[in-house]
Amino acid sequence: MRKDGIKSAMALIIAGALALSGCTFGGGNSGPLNGGSKTVADADVSDISGRYTIFQMTTADTPVGPETLQAMGLGDSYIVINDDGSGELKLGDVSSAISLDGKGKLAVDGTPMYDYEYYEDVLTISLATLTYTFVREGADAVAALDDANVDEVTDVLADARAEFERQMEEAMAKYKSTIQVWEESERQLEADIESYQKGRETQEAGIDYYYDSTYPADKDAEKAIAKDEMDDFSVYYYDSPFYLELTSVIPSGNLRDDMLKIARSQLGYYEGNRYSDLCGLNASGDDDFTEYGKYHGSIGTAWCSEFASWCVRMTGIPFNRISTSRCACATNFTEGTSASYYAWEDTVYAGGDFEPQGGEIIFWVFDDDPYGPDDALSHTSILEEAIDMGDNIIFHVIEGNTSNTVMENDYVLNSDGTLVDGGKLGYIISPDYISANAEVTVYFDADGGNLSWDSKSVFPGGLYGVMPYPENLDTTFAGWYTAPEGGEKITPYSQVTATGDITLYAHYK
Repeated sequence: MRKDGIKSAMALIIAGALALSGCTFGGGNSGPLNGGSKTVADADVSDISGRYTIFQMTTADTPVGPETLQAMGLGDSYIVINDDGSGELKLGDVSSAISLDGKGKLAVDGTPMYDYEYYEDVLTISLATLTYTFVREGADAVAALDDANVDEVTDVLADARAEFERQMEEAMAKYKSTIQVWEESERQLEADIESYQKGRETQEAGIDYYYDSTYPADKDAEKAIAKDEMDDFSVYYYDSPFYLELTSVIPSGNLRDDMLKIARSQLGYYEGNRYSDLCGLNASGDDDFTEYGKYHGSIGTAWCSEFASWCVRMTGIPFNRISTSRCACATNFTEGTSASYYAWEDTVYAGGDFEPQGGEIIFWVFDDDPYGPDDALSHTSILEEAIDMGDNIIFHVIEGNTSNTVMENDYVLNSDGTLVDGGKLGYIISPDYISANAEVTVYFDADGGNLSWDSKSVFPGGLYGVMPYPENLDTTFAGWYTAPEGGEKITPYSQVTATGDITLYAHYK
């Protein structure tokens, strides 16, 4: 339910509650007049229609008759029931619209909160902790009841009202807490959208820089294509086996596992020398052209951090849980997010509390220069498994930009965090895989195509990430859209702004 919906529901509840407390009522329930009731199924709403006047109120098992009701200002109370179950309830000076559902529930001002029973010409309703008995006008006289002393009843009602007000105060506190949660969620979504827009501006500026400053004018056509495809995979990546491997990753809902599956789906991808090499198949490529760099607008630069960031975004992890970075800089990944970074001294291997797990991002240092969390370090990997061998710890990783490809690797560390082969661990970035963001379910309608999976959870503020590929041999898949015909195209690089479940529709050429 959205925030404004919560407010509307609470307004109805509070309005009904104040109407009751204004009558200074509270106490216990007793059964209907004369102890009997006809089952609701035996009485249609049209049978109940008519005007009823109040005869008795029961609180704390104490009946209050007409004389006391009159003294309390309730003597003129009544109910009017129409043939369709709608009507009016007047208690003292408070009048409310009501409706009966024919199944024993009575709604006040549109909110079904109370029970009713009907027996012959007698209608009883339970409101809060009270039971009111009404008699149809013109019906035979009902047996007289002993009236209670007004003062005794007032004491009982005062205690009941105090309890009722306590419950209302508790309900209001929960309501305010719910509103605060929604406001924080909306604040985070706004921050994510701003971060996404800044990323797009950086991406476009990067394309200009790397083409204009580094490459000759004969690549202007490729630069135009790169800008045109900023919001989507390149056409060359779409035609590659790595795209098909990516779409075969079935989201499990475990973001750590999904992150690693996405990284593993790209094993064997090679960097290239020009835009058409973004397919990842140029085994002799050495000029840093990758699909992962294209997403960041930095085609033609070292891409180990870009690969790790790309895997994060394809997993759909929101920007408020971990940011995106082109370089191995701890604060770039974590600042303004709920992600954390740790040094070797913080790990369990050095006497700390942090135990690295699969899905963490590892920064390595291969030189002797001093470094800190604001510095760009030497290399970036995605940890798949940490293995404690006693004297050494092995970090088994998946990483990009090693031997110009995406590959698996093992780093063997000493007990002090240095590497056996030289260098040392810099920082470990731990994405926030746990925090509860409002999830949205995306359903995929392939319109006759065959899908290996047809739904996934996404997070407002994150990207849609990995999406299924419909197998349809007779046509060419043209993408996912928000409507069966027309609509907005949604790509893996599209940001999730929906706050409720949605369906995307396959279009074909």
